[in-house]
Amino acid sequence: MKKPSIVYAPLGTRGFDPIRTDRCLECGSSDIAVGEARRWTEGNRVVEELPVECRSCGTSYKLRYIGILDEGRRVATIVDVLSPEGEELGWLGVC
Repeated sequence: MKKPSIVYAPLGTRGFDPIRTDRCLECGSSDIAVGEARRWTEGNRVVEELPVECRSCGTSYKLRYIGILDEGRRVATIVDVLSPEGEELGWLGVC
């Protein structure tokens, strides 16, 4: 699954806010280390988790990409943020 560098968080009637996934979510630094991806399939979804660590501020988290498929083609990708232990911290956006 291709991982996007920008996801979009909806702002209600005001459009979408772009969020860069190739930068630290805490400090915005581009000096991040991305670990090895863990990938599996759940029905019509392809799930991939990537551990991320910022070299600037030391923040660690995981990005979970959930690719929703229809007849083998990607319809949308949902991106969640998880703690390093796997606890769900919230929904980041969609792409």
